[in-house]
Amino acid sequence: MRDNFILGMIVVCFLLALTSRIAGLYTYWWFGIFRPHDWVWGSLITSLKLPLIAALLLVLPTILQRIVPKIDSTIATLIAFFLGFLIIADVTNGCGNVLSFRTATVFSLFILFYIVLLTTELVATRKKLFWLIAIISISIAAHSAKGGLHALLSGASNYGANNLTGLFSGSNAFALGTGMLLFFMIFTFQFINSKLIHGDCNKWYNKPPLLKLYKIIFLGIIVCSFYNIVSLESRGSFLATSLGLFIWVLLHKFRIRMLIVIPFILVLGLSVAPMPEGYQERISSVFAEEEERDNSAASRPHFWEVAVKMVEANPLGVGPGCYAAYYNEFDISQGQYGLNRSVHSSHFQILAEAGYFGFLIWLLLFLVSYLKLFKIRSLAKKQVKDPDTVEFYTHISSALICTITVFIAGGAFYEYAYNDIIWLVFALIIAIERNINKEINSTSSLENKNENKPVIS
Repeated sequence: MRDNFILGMIVVCFLLALTSRIAGLYTYWWFGIFRPHDWVWGSLITSLKLPLIAALLLVLPTILQRIVPKIDSTIATLIAFFLGFLIIADVTNGCGNVLSFRTATVFSLFILFYIVLLTTELVATRKKLFWLIAIISISIAAHSAKGGLHALLSGASNYGANNLTGLFSGSNAFALGTGMLLFFMIFTFQFINSKLIHGDCNKWYNKPPLLKLYKIIFLGIIVCSFYNIVSLESRGSFLATSLGLFIWVLLHKFRIRMLIVIPFILVLGLSVAPMPEGYQERISSVFAEEEERDNSAASRPHFWEVAVKMVEANPLGVGPGCYAAYYNEFDISQGQYGLNRSVHSSHFQILAEAGYFGFLIWLLLFLVSYLKLFKIRSLAKKQVKDPDTVEFYTHISSALICTITVFIAGGAFYEYAYNDIIWLVFALIIAIERNINKEINSTSSLENKNENKPVIS
């Protein structure tokens, strides 16, 4: 029954992707986050490379229609430079004995960056922006809310669950991905019944009672998804998400009220919700003395030190995905933590694999993103007259500021630099900046036109 339902959804999405480029974009990201092929047990279906088909259904028609990414913004330029430095690192060093392996790694990143920048061309309205974020929210909620609800009802820990695959392979990756996209869910909750999205349409799915129900459902999704991070016992992701939520409150217009009310809600919730066994000990180990840390926490500084030694010997970087292949050569512990280990940090991963120049671009991407998001918030408040539109751009900017913050803090402990989500965030910033500039210019042109109208006597 489940297989038939998922297969039906896949067929419908593929048919829609053939009729509309924006539907193709939604289908691609639905596949990227929800990964419907992982829910189907039949080996024939899983062998069809459905994600590749979803990518082709997006890319090929856009090329035929001459819709291609434009490198006309600072962030897009930085992404192009970043890919260039990865290619240089791969050519000068790289890993693997077979050229096709190295080529495949760079090619997959090229496809990712191409589709990320293509996204900026297709989400050309507020409504399209909202639905892209909503679809991604619903996609991850199929995993995160379900896991959180199960943990809430049973008190069980989801740490080490063996059913986390694909984009969220492993407890730490799943927790970090949930923490980042939690703010996508919050934004969806804020605008799921907004007239900016639905207009005055009164179709059966836009009736007021259903719109209220959508908000209630999304509120439950947010609560369960946050608790899923708790149940996964990912220390870095929990602390990073908590930091993101604190910043979200500080950016909110009712920040004082929320700073007073939220602590009471958290205390009440934590007193009622069951904590997974051993959770407090695991979280508290983050702040333990060096000799008291568990092996996972104690080994990370060593892996980061190896990354520094790696880039000192290879200033241009060892190549994308090649840290593990070079690890044994630079491991000064003589195998104390094993062989061919992961770097356990997105930032040290970029330092080692993309070199000094790539790492500089990496830092600039975050700096420029923050500056642009705060600028968008300022523009919305100063130059947009419609209050609902001001709220839209303010809240979407706040959501992305918090998402980036969660990644910077949580990604410091997990190797997650080439994952789709953070690059999608960069694309959304470009799209939001284009949309608000277009709206401001359109409003200014209309006002100038009205001012120049002759007075009718």
